[in-house]
Amino acid sequence: MAIVTLTKDNFQQEVLQSSTPVLVDFWASWCGPCKMFSPIVDAFAEENEGKVKVGKVNIDDEPELAAQFRVMSIPTAMLFKNGQPAQTLVGVQPKERLEAMLAYVERVEIRPGFPEFLDEMERRGIPVVVISGGVRQFVERKLAPWRGRLLGLHAV
Repeated sequence: MAIVTLTKDNFQQEVLQSSTPVLVDFWASWCGPCKMFSPIVDAFAEENEGKVKVGKVNIDDEPELAAQFRVMSIPTAMLFKNGQPAQTLVGVQPKERLEAMLAYVERVEIRPGFPEFLDEMERRGIPVVVISGGVRQFVERKLAPWRGRLLGLHAV
């Protein structure tokens, strides 16, 4: 499977409108850890051909994309599903972590609008904690006394 070079010109079509999950690797040519992570991403792409599309964003060439997705450190691997960022890993990761991330997004529903919700909360200066999976029930029980005083609880 060919790994797609992503730019601001093709990102919408290749990632946001993709019907399959897309792993996006944010990297730079001067970054030592990125050079270590690249063969791991390549092997992941080859082994998961047909299940996931893989693309790479050189942050020096595409700083707007890095800023849009708040990439602060590289390498950053971001997995998109239904046009939404679903999972993010920062730093050199083993292939098994990428596989676990893919397995997770295959079994969960990614709700449209969630990034917009986060952007609005940030604009208002309201802190947001995102939780998922079995942690949700635990947190809901702990937050029960605060019900009515919290702005909202959005489960992912």
